[in-house]
Amino acid sequence: MMRGMKWLACAVALLTLGLLPALAAAQPTPTPVVTIKWPGPLVIGDTPCGEAYVSIHKTASGRQFMWHVEGCQPLENLVSGNNPPLPTPKPTATPVGTVIPGDPLLCPDGFLTEPASKTDPWYGFTVDIPEGVTKRFCAPVEPPYATPQLTSPLGNYFTQITFSWYDVSDQDCGALNVHVDAVDGVSRPRGGPGFSASGNHVYYGKIGTRITTPEQTLPGIYVMTLVGGPTTCHRYRISWKATP
Repeated sequence: MMRGMKWLACAVALLTLGLLPALAAAQPTPTPVVTIKWPGPLVIGDTPCGEAYVSIHKTASGRQFMWHVEGCQPLENLVSGNNPPLPTPKPTATPVGTVIPGDPLLCPDGFLTEPASKTDPWYGFTVDIPEGVTKRFCAPVEPPYATPQLTSPLGNYFTQITFSWYDVSDQDCGALNVHVDAVDGVSRPRGGPGFSASGNHVYYGKIGTRITTPEQTLPGIYVMTLVGGPTTCHRYRISWKATP
């Protein structure tokens, strides 16, 4: 049986080599490299084995032929009957976490990650918010942008987290409604009652030397929602800062 399969594989190889001149002649004017697909599926013995291609290289001494086989076990395994199983494809790993940076649903207008000060660790930028327009940004209040307390027996928290906005016209003519809340964990809403040209919303975890509400200043993603009010001034500088 083994010799029969080897004889059949040799016969297939001789037959394909015999057909190469005819396949090459069917191509247009030869170029230095011509690739021809073997007509129909490749079969070794009784085993279908992917597809075969032959590349014809034109050299100074004549033509050279090279075979390429795709979707097939090594030929020596097929001829000998030793067919190890193909490896099972592994599923793509799913990202871990509740928030994907740049999520168009959660943060359609982007992340507040640009340095907004040369001396203090503020992050944010300047944005136009005309009357009736709503914009929503996310602040990654977590490393590498901010480092929480790491030695507290109460766990990681910040002493204070501040969200700020102001009318860059310096005329206090803006009108902006600002609401801030955390994405996961304990709900920590701030603001949203009315319109103002400038202001800030602050989360406190510690006042002076006394730890008060560290659960209010946990690291995470905070969403800043801004709605433009009735005014002709609509350019604002928005930013956030976390104090360890």
